[in-house]
Amino acid sequence: MAQSLDDANWLFNFVVQDGNGVKGVADLGLSKVPVSYIQPPQERIDNQTVRTHAQSPIDLSKLDGPEHEQVSFKEAAHSFFDQSPEKKVVYRQGVSPSPLVTYATSFVPDKEKALEWKDYVYMQYTTDSEALEHWPNEFKEVVLEYLKTSDHMKININYYPPCPNPDLTIGVGRHTDIGILTTLLQDGIGA
Repeated sequence: MAQSLDDANWLFNFVVQDGNGVKGVADLGLSKVPVSYIQPPQERIDNQTVRTHAQSPIDLSKLDGPEHEQVSFKEAAHSFFDQSPEKKVVYRQGVSPSPLVTYATSFVPDKEKALEWKDYVYMQYTTDSEALEHWPNEFKEVVLEYLKTSDHMKININYYPPCPNPDLTIGVGRHTDIGILTTLLQDGIGA
C-alpha cells in the first residue's frame, strides 16, 4: 500500500468511496489505529469510570433453540461484510439503488472530527416486493422473516471489526435510541 493511512483524504476514499469500510482497514493487519479514528480523550471509554450493573445481560441465544434467527442474522451480517468492496459499495449512501438501503461507516464521515470504528447497513421496510428488489441478497430472507415477528420498519446492522487500539476509538458514539431494543450478537471479539 503506497499511501499512508494517516492521510485523511486517502483514507476517506479507501473507506467510504471505494467501499472498503472499517473492515477493509482492519483487514490490513494494522498495529495501530489510523489518526482519523482516534477519539478525543473525553469521548473515549474510560475503564476506570465505567459503571457496572448488578444485572447481567439477558442471554437471548437459546430463546428458540439453536436455529433462532439470531444465528441467521450473524451469518447474514458476516456474509455481507465479508464481501469484496465492489459488492458492498453499490449500497453506499448517494449511489444505492434505493433510499431504503444504505451501506456506510460512521454517520457523517466527511464531517466527523473522529470516525467511528464500525460499518453498518441500514434497511427500511416498505413492502416485501421493494425489499426483495433492493435489499442486499444476504439480508433479504432473514430480515423479512424477523420483520414478520416485530413492528419495526427499519433495521440497522452494525459490524465492529477487530481493533488494534480499542482504548483510542469507539464503535458508536454517545447516543440514545428511544423505543429501540438493541440485540448484540457478539463474536469472540472483545469479550
